[in-house]
Amino acid sequence: MSSPFLLVLAGLLGAGPAPGPPSHPFSVYDMLAMERISEPVVSPDGSRIVFTLRTTDLQENKGRTDLWMVRADGTGLRRLTSHPANDRNPRWTPDGRAILFLSSRSGSSQVWRIPADGGEADQVTHLPLDAASLIVSPDGRHIGFMIEVFPDESHWVLAPQNSILWHATVLGWLDQWLKTPHK
Repeated sequence: MSSPFLLVLAGLLGAGPAPGPPSHPFSVYDMLAMERISEPVVSPDGSRIVFTLRTTDLQENKGRTDLWMVRADGTGLRRLTSHPANDRNPRWTPDGRAILFLSSRSGSSQVWRIPADGGEADQVTHLPLDAASLIVSPDGRHIGFMIEVFPDESHWVLAPQNSILWHATVLGWLDQWLKTPHK
């Protein structure tokens, strides 16, 4: 006669770890499917880090970037943006209360702002061309970015009210500083 205890013990001893997916050599497919962290930016007080996370949908052959935030000690990870468009190039405002970033959610790459504590993003710029390489002035009163322009085109206008604008035709780039609207 066998006791129920011995049957349970025999069952536990014979049971190994649950089989997982079969292993395989690391491939290009694996590399493309990995999530990628980039553009980490530390908050002005050093307590938080905002960064870009890229995910790839291999079935759709499409990548996407969103903004995430984590405390400097590694706790409190949370997603800031989840729009289907790409959100990237995060920059803290000097007071640490908001994050400016570039997004294509309006159809072209524009500057957007989201509160650091969460909420909806607001569009800051409405330019006829894509903005790139966002920076924020140390006092937070101005933002800067680059726009690729076409020097032979004389009909483009980029002169929002209260802005300082200068043209640099070298390499066909325009540098522009705009006053940052405060909310």
